[in-house]
Amino acid sequence: GCAKRLDPSLVTDDIAQVRTDDGWILPLRHYPSTGGSGEPVLLMHGMSANHTNWDFRPEVSPVDELLAQGYDVWVPSLRGDQGTVPPSREASSRIGFDDHAIRDVPAILDHIHAATGREQVLWVGHSMGGMLLYTTLVTRPESVRAGIAIASPATFQHPINNHKAMRALGPLVAARRGRLHASGLAGAFVGFRPVVRQLGNPDLLDKHILRGMARHTLTDLPRPTVRQARQWLKEEELCLRDGSPWLAAAPSIDVPMLVLGSPDDHIASERDVAFACEIFPDCSYVLLSEDNGFAADYGHIDPIVGTTAHDEVYPLIFDFLADHRDDPVAATEPGMDSDDTSVVEASAE
Repeated sequence: GCAKRLDPSLVTDDIAQVRTDDGWILPLRHYPSTGGSGEPVLLMHGMSANHTNWDFRPEVSPVDELLAQGYDVWVPSLRGDQGTVPPSREASSRIGFDDHAIRDVPAILDHIHAATGREQVLWVGHSMGGMLLYTTLVTRPESVRAGIAIASPATFQHPINNHKAMRALGPLVAARRGRLHASGLAGAFVGFRPVVRQLGNPDLLDKHILRGMARHTLTDLPRPTVRQARQWLKEEELCLRDGSPWLAAAPSIDVPMLVLGSPDDHIASERDVAFACEIFPDCSYVLLSEDNGFAADYGHIDPIVGTTAHDEVYPLIFDFLADHRDDPVAATEPGMDSDDTSVVEASAE
């Protein structure tokens, strides 16, 4: 009675090896645009995930449609992901959110800029991938033309049940050394509906895809990352290890943003996700709820890998990117007039 596990099928041979300033080597997957000169789109994965958060299989990925619309797609791996190479064994046990924000992201952006000759990217981030968008808008906003954050909290003022449990049990988890084996635990229990509900709306998740992603997408969490997440819950804001707020300068940043929240999210508080549009001035918020005309109330992962994401959520992404791209002509097919936007409009519909 177990669901057959589906394995990754969306792969690319174009993988750069990006070196950070502290010696980590990070694989950066590149899906070149079919037109050859598309605007770069960066797809950033979430916490306890890897690049297959975005490029697992075509049926649960926007990559193919982005390529068809003329974009140049880049999917990074962050330090600690499978395939990344640390400068020393000890470095693998010292990974925190700040390392991704301060060291990994700049190295990735610098490589994309050098490879494409473009100074800006369009950013789409899920969960922590959207939080890294927030911090990048503070540290180097000139590198981002526009950004989308999906299920990404910008504050931690509105704790949900899982957050309260983490605060209570956090010392037991964070005090130990090594990594928290999230992938093994999820893989063992992913067939149980109560466990699936913590990840997303079970009615919107394909069990074959879910088993495959439990095997290939989930990664073990370094304990420093767990400790920093618990610090956010204690301080009720996104902060650095030293306690200083990441987003103190955010109100002065006018980069266009789209934020998508989910009412059935048991990992990120929907109110904390919506709060991003109270911080950033040029920001639109969409709640992926049944009351707003969607198939159901979305959870945490189903806006990306759910069965209805292709029809309901991806068009929101494509529309926003089309509105803010720097090369609208690149989205047209050969032989089309530059003012003929039927391809973009049809794909968004």
